[in-house]
Amino acid sequence: MSSMTRRSSESGVGLAWAAAAISPQISSPVSATSIGMTIALSAVSEGTAMVTENVFDSRFMFVNEMKRLGADIRTDGHHAVVRGRDRLSGAPVEATDIRAGAGLVIAGLVSEGVTSVGEVFHVDRGYPGLVEDLVALGADITRVDDGFPPPGA
Repeated sequence: MSSMTRRSSESGVGLAWAAAAISPQISSPVSATSIGMTIALSAVSEGTAMVTENVFDSRFMFVNEMKRLGADIRTDGHHAVVRGRDRLSGAPVEATDIRAGAGLVIAGLVSEGVTSVGEVFHVDRGYPGLVEDLVALGADITRVDDGFPPPGA
């Protein structure tokens, strides 16, 4: 099983920004933003966000994985309410689809401790070279070799 791991340093995650939850976020077949990333960023933003998913019925499957990181998310059908927290905590999580996997990677980057994202073949399909791109931006993230080459290798 392939995974991506992020370890925080003693000085923090090394990536910081001021963010406020944006509400409402409604999906469409050509959404400008990923629902997974929107939920991940809203989980560590100031305020509360309402996210509505109208395209993919199972989009919120990854919410339980976000909750493992400490996110405060409630779902009701096609809607999710995300209350921002000061921080998330590292945990092993599993990507359920491309966008959710990318959101979990972002959430892991801002979590305290170690976050390991499994089933990253989902992320690889939509974001080839994500680890390298994030490292180039200064992120502390590593792809753990499972014996399977990344797509395109």
